[in-house]
Amino acid sequence: MKKLFFFLFTAMLAGGAARAQDGATINGVIWAKGNVGARRTFVAHPGEYGNAYKFRKAQRVCPKGWRVPTHGDFRKLYDQARVESVWTTRDGANGRLFTDKLSGESVFLPAAGFMNSGKRLIQGETDGFYWSDTRKWPMGYILHFSEKQVDTGRDAVLFGDRHSVRCVK
Repeated sequence: MKKLFFFLFTAMLAGGAARAQDGATINGVIWAKGNVGARRTFVAHPGEYGNAYKFRKAQRVCPKGWRVPTHGDFRKLYDQARVESVWTTRDGANGRLFTDKLSGESVFLPAAGFMNSGKRLIQGETDGFYWSDTRKWPMGYILHFSEKQVDTGRDAVLFGDRHSVRCVK
């Protein structure tokens, strides 16, 4: 019985360590350390923009074991009672650093802008736009932030626009 307990305890610790390496836990949600680049892969550095996806394709680009955040996940990310959010620069990119006030873990989201239906980059370096999996036909909810504000609740945008994806567990 002691051997079984030791095995289960060791396995639990190993699983926790692997999860911690995957991303940062912010207010109960594990956030990947980088945006999605090519389908099912993350970029190498947190400041890299990654690829911009239309809503439908965005729902299928997270690597195995990861998913697109829900609208509720974005609300948890910007719960001001539990998470601090500051505008900063990382890897040469402007963006927001979200830090869990209890654990001190943080995740940086670059202000990658978005691409409109004409494939033109809009508001790069000044605003970040990230898809959720939540629909409001004919639109989808996003996380939108700039230097001055973070909006997790009101923004719904057309499915044809292309936005960044930051996966969660």
